[in-house]
Amino acid sequence: MKPLKILAILTTGLFFTGCQEPALVEIDSLSAMGDEFFFGQKVKVWMAVKTDDLPAARYQWACDGGRLTQPQGLDENTWEAPRKAGRYNITCEVNVNGKKESRVHEMWVSSYYFEKFEKTSHTFTTNGSSATIKNGHLEPRVNSTTATRGYVQRAFADVELKVPVSSVAQVGWISNFPKDAIRVGTAVAENTLYYEWTLNRDPRRQDNLFIDNVRFEWYPAGKTSGLPVGTDGKPYNGLFRFQQRNATNSVATPFLVTVNHPALTFAQNQNKKVAMTIGPDYRIYVYVGGEEIINSDALIQWRATNKSKDDIFVNQWRINYVGASSGQTTPLIYLDDAYTSNDGTIYK
Repeated sequence: MKPLKILAILTTGLFFTGCQEPALVEIDSLSAMGDEFFFGQKVKVWMAVKTDDLPAARYQWACDGGRLTQPQGLDENTWEAPRKAGRYNITCEVNVNGKKESRVHEMWVSSYYFEKFEKTSHTFTTNGSSATIKNGHLEPRVNSTTATRGYVQRAFADVELKVPVSSVAQVGWISNFPKDAIRVGTAVAENTLYYEWTLNRDPRRQDNLFIDNVRFEWYPAGKTSGLPVGTDGKPYNGLFRFQQRNATNSVATPFLVTVNHPALTFAQNQNKKVAMTIGPDYRIYVYVGGEEIINSDALIQWRATNKSKDDIFVNQWRINYVGASSGQTTPLIYLDDAYTSNDGTIYK
């Protein structure tokens, strides 16, 4: 009888071994921090998995554009977007004791740079200002009692960024925008808003004269004391300015393209897209609320006159706004959906 007992025990052991369940592996999601990304943006990606042996899970990441910057094996990684617009795929395969499942997530790269102000931390910095994110947009204002103007800016920190460049954002004023120039002590400032690019010299430095600043400036609430008058004798409520600097003596000379257009008047809480472009041929474009405000060859002519060889490199993008006269309430500004492209796109 003893052999029979041994056989029964062995049979029982075989029975339980043969019925062991395979490892459970179910992918809940492959997720990314956001839906739209800009050139070179670093994006957190992660996998959520159900398994009965989580410590045994190993993750293998891959992408068909850009690059993954963290080691393999973990349930999260960081993807650095490529410097070309398009749709790209990230793939992650999880392996638990030989059982494998994979998931693909599409990543949309849309432009050189953007900021939607959806999160408390954002990549614009302030000068002489406070800036609060509210309801998915930025609300900046001058917060210095001695300053006439303030700005928020984005430093690109890209030595290769050069024309063609185009920037656009939703802009407006929420409250207290002055109807005329303001005074703080002896300082006076026009009641304007403006986009501005600060520029770097071409590293080749072949030209003695170079452009170090461009801006589009306008009077969103008009000017009760009367608009400025251009060299043609006509009043204007908007201007494109580029500033020439002499490398020998550092003297700066501004050049103006002026315009008077009804689209440059903004009612309170009326937010419009304001776009500024220098195209690949150095033609200047400005659109406000979808309307073409400026289409000028002034910069083309300047380069031809001065036989310019150097390219124009962009350093920073600023949104500059006026404060308030002493004792008055400071204007509150609206800013949202800030985009920059360097592929020749003309934002409108």
